[in-house]
Amino acid sequence: MDEKPKIIKFEVPESLHTEFKILCARLQENMKDRARGLIEADVANSKSGDSPSTEEENHALSFLKRLEQKDLPKNGELVVFAHELGVSVEFLKMLCDCVRSHDGVKVGK
Repeated sequence: MDEKPKIIKFEVPESLHTEFKILCARLQENMKDRARGLIEADVANSKSGDSPSTEEENHALSFLKRLEQKDLPKNGELVVFAHELGVSVEFLKMLCDCVRSHDGVKVGK
């Protein structure tokens, strides 16, 4: 049985809204779904005794989910992911190459 949804409504500065919208577009995610996912991750981490998720963890999760779906990021996206995650572009390219070597890869546009 599904729970009745409740609305959470809050205001953020316009600049934060713009940056979040750009982030979601870059990650090809719906703003509402991403916000819900961030809240769910924080609550789950809190319940398990972990600290709330960090932005770096969310970028890593997004990158890994795309790899799992065989939706490989473009080179420009790899540079952004590498910078945000603090790893080399070459390392991320190596991961993508591993995924690409399997059949059925959907390459990002």
